[in-house]
Amino acid sequence: MESLGKAAETLALVLKDVCGIIIDPVKKITNDRADKYIEKNRVKHKYEIEKMELAERAKLRIFETEIRRQDNLERIGNETVKLLANENTEPTLDMDWFNYFIDSSQDIGDIDLQKIWSKILAKEVINSGSISRVTLDALKKFSKNDCRTFERVAQYILRFQIRGIKYGLIHYDALFESNTSNDIWLSGDLYNLDNLGILNSTLTGFPFPKGETIIHEDIKSLIELKVFNQDLNVTGWYVTKAGIEISEALGASLNKDYVNSFQKSLIKAYSDRIENVQIIIK
Repeated sequence: MESLGKAAETLALVLKDVCGIIIDPVKKITNDRADKYIEKNRVKHKYEIEKMELAERAKLRIFETEIRRQDNLERIGNETVKLLANENTEPTLDMDWFNYFIDSSQDIGDIDLQKIWSKILAKEVINSGSISRVTLDALKKFSKNDCRTFERVAQYILRFQIRGIKYGLIHYDALFESNTSNDIWLSGDLYNLDNLGILNSTLTGFPFPKGETIIHEDIKSLIELKVFNQDLNVTGWYVTKAGIEISEALGASLNKDYVNSFQKSLIKAYSDRIENVQIIIK
């Protein structure tokens, strides 16, 4: 028998599979099927080996990543504990916020940046709710150079509250009348911080409403501005919530020349009605 019909071929295969009976013309069919089966399993086996090797590399990558993250978090945590060593207030910390902080800071490996994150955490531990998630999102974008930029600009940020709402402002006239303002303007610092969500680099007017007392206070200076019979309009750049909170956490103090320029510019602008404004600077 050199060939089989369809029915005979089917029966021969059944006999082979069930009874182990090999009909001669089926040998070639069986051998072909065996070769295909072997090849299929060889490919499958090779694929499984590749998957196992890939999984091992993935496990190693995850392991190395988590080790690095753990090291970063421990450095930030240790630095924060040092900052709070002499703090005796009862700490309050929202765990949802803390988990968000962990996720945001775990990939920060630069030591200088870690110190900033430590100050952010210390600020929140002392005063729960003082650092928003918006601020963490903005800070996460910071490079080492961005931190230097912010530190240069932070000394010109006036921080104050009006009716319970925090505001931040860089006064236009005072900035350009102070000695170091050209460095900030020419290097594009304001534009760079705008891209990071720290301020709005578009110049705008800001009204200090009549009847309000505007107070900026930091560790080196106190500015108290009392507005009497009419609104006091000043021109400058708005600082965002993130910019205000970071500058507070870092303990940024106003530049002395800038403070003096701020006072002079207000007196000059309202020289004909200076009785509407009272400025106390310490």
